[in-house]
Amino acid sequence: EPDNGRRISVQTPDSHCIDTLLAQRTGVGADVERIADASIAILQEFDDALAPIVGRRGVAMLYKRCIFLSSPAYPWLAGVHESVHTAADFPAFRSALVQQDSASAAAGSVAVLQNLYQLLITLIGAPLTGRLLRAAWAAPASDTPAEDPSPHEQHCEN
Repeated sequence: EPDNGRRISVQTPDSHCIDTLLAQRTGVGADVERIADASIAILQEFDDALAPIVGRRGVAMLYKRCIFLSSPAYPWLAGVHESVHTAADFPAFRSALVQQDSASAAAGSVAVLQNLYQLLITLIGAPLTGRLLRAAWAAPASDTPAEDPSPHEQHCEN
């Protein structure tokens, strides 16, 4: 069934890992700047893992698709979608995030990242997606990790 521009409906046991990952990177009660920085760091890790396989342009097209899929729920992402041409435009995404309140920025970021993760699962399968993105599930880059990430961290690495 075609998705007609809507979010991909693939559900995996690990799809909740994206919000857990963002929470690990930002810590509890993070401000919008920290959320934006963590979101960009995660996207850069996706880019670094995928570019050797599909090229920077391929990553940009995946990223653009995920921004597009997230835009109906987060209309402030529409401008980001339009700015992506041959390279993933993370500064435009960061700029859009910091203009939101923390809750909206986190929710929009999670939507984009979940769409990217689910799109990859649809294209290459869950096991290969997990192997390619293992670095993104690594220890939080934040000085202030979420309260108790360990149960989710173990689940997300599989």
